Amino acid sequence: GTKFTALERRAPSRKRWILALHAAGDIVVDDGAAKAIRESKSLFAAGVQNVFGEFDPHDAVRIVTLGGREVAHALVNYSAADVRRMMGKNKDEIKEMLGREGEAAVVNRDNTVVTDVAGLSAARGSP
Repeated sequence: GTKFTALERRAPSRKRWILALHAAGDIVVDDGAAKAIRESKSLFAAGVQNVFGEFDPHDAVRIVTLGGREVAHALVNYSAADVRRMMGKNKDEIKEMLGREGEAAVVNRDNTVVTDVAGLSAARGSP
């Protein structure tokens, strides 16, 4: 008989759940941050360029490029107001601003689902 093989493994149920959540806002990132996210790395405040919408910690957000291309869906570690204050800053500046040691990443890689598969191929130099 005919055998069909899957091109990709099925996403774990947690990742499917994150994808199904309504995004409360968008986090706009620079090219370096978008590349890192496509490579399954966490998003740090230094790569954040803008924030749209209002969200709370642990809400779902879309991560998009400056050109508006969606890169990923994720659960965010901070509120929209805090991310706006943190954007472009490094870890030490954030600690001073917040007055406490917080989660290092705006979005942790374990709470991120990459949706821009075509961008991943382009970032790796594939056709």
